[in-house]
Amino acid sequence: MLPDRASGKTSAEAAECPLRIAIHVQHLLGVGHTVRAAAIARAVAAGGHDVLLLTGGMPVPGLDSGNARVVQLPPIAARADGSWALETAPGTPVTDLDWARRRNVLGEAIRHFDPDIFLVEHFPFGRRAFRGEIGAAIAEARADGGETLIVSSVRDIVQPPKSADRARDILALIDQRFDAVLVHGDPALAPFDTGFADAARIGGKLTYTGYIDAGAAPSITSERQGVLVSAGGGRVGSALLTAAADARALSALADAPWTFIVGAGADGETRDHVRARMRPQDELLDHATDFRARMARAALSISQAGYNTVVDMLATGTPAMLVPYAEHGEKEQSLRAASLEKAGLARAIHLPASAVDVATAIDTAPILPAGRSRPRLNGLAKTVTALESLAAKRRMASA
Repeated sequence: MLPDRASGKTSAEAAECPLRIAIHVQHLLGVGHTVRAAAIARAVAAGGHDVLLLTGGMPVPGLDSGNARVVQLPPIAARADGSWALETAPGTPVTDLDWARRRNVLGEAIRHFDPDIFLVEHFPFGRRAFRGEIGAAIAEARADGGETLIVSSVRDIVQPPKSADRARDILALIDQRFDAVLVHGDPALAPFDTGFADAARIGGKLTYTGYIDAGAAPSITSERQGVLVSAGGGRVGSALLTAAADARALSALADAPWTFIVGAGADGETRDHVRARMRPQDELLDHATDFRARMARAALSISQAGYNTVVDMLATGTPAMLVPYAEHGEKEQSLRAASLEKAGLARAIHLPASAVDVATAIDTAPILPAGRSRPRLNGLAKTVTALESLAAKRRMASA
């Protein structure tokens, strides 16, 4: 059943002017985009607003959207071979009929919900393949002269545009169709022009919220032990896992217990490679529901430089070695890792690299001084406040 604006609002009494906020998110390889969008949906709903989360990636088991309602669009994913070819199932390309079905589901959901704010995750800085359905959804939200606010929700660093024409197109879309751009980062660590060089041209529409920290408050111990190797929830962590496993015996931490969290997308060959280099005291897990607690106890975290894992690292103050995903022209994680390394918050290394070089990077990961300033992690509260402020300004302008 599609949600309807006439249905009861979640904790509406808690907000002076409850808002209807729809959120569109699409993950393709890793699930970080959807996990972050779900965290925003939870926070906004907890603030007394009515929230509809529209998710278009493959279903994420155990996704916590709190009191937000969820509509799953017919799912689309990307192949992990670098082609970024879209498919509805392994080996099944997306057809015009699939796109039409998604537009119908999305359009009907928007029409029934009638949002005050339509929050679009990552677009127009990415997800160009979804431009048609997002454009149609924006048009539906503003049908009949509606004043729905259109807001882009974007992480701290984006993949730089491939050309000046692409950058101009992004700016034109922001100018013509978006009321605001919420950047979930801290400019003291990584200003938005780190990835999008023309950020200054967005002008007053751009607001920094701080990082989105959706995890539980960590119980940090001074008695850190062991190494935590994690590949994230996507399908592109094999190189990281094999490199870490090969370097273990050469590291000064060789005798510590190592935990390898390989992710549900890891293939059998990668699992076998890691398992062959483990000892009885080591662990190999598909996932860990207590991931943040494990990180807070670890002497070292080895991971890619994805947004959510980096936030876990910053929140727990865990020494970290970052191995950014940089295949097929991807630069976003490399830029994030470089910003963290420059700030003295992590050690970065790029693959391919020898096992000796990886071990050296492991052994030189910085231990964070207690007094070191860390980036702002209050992005959830600031995002809710920013959305409420945008709506209040719209009401005042319309009065």
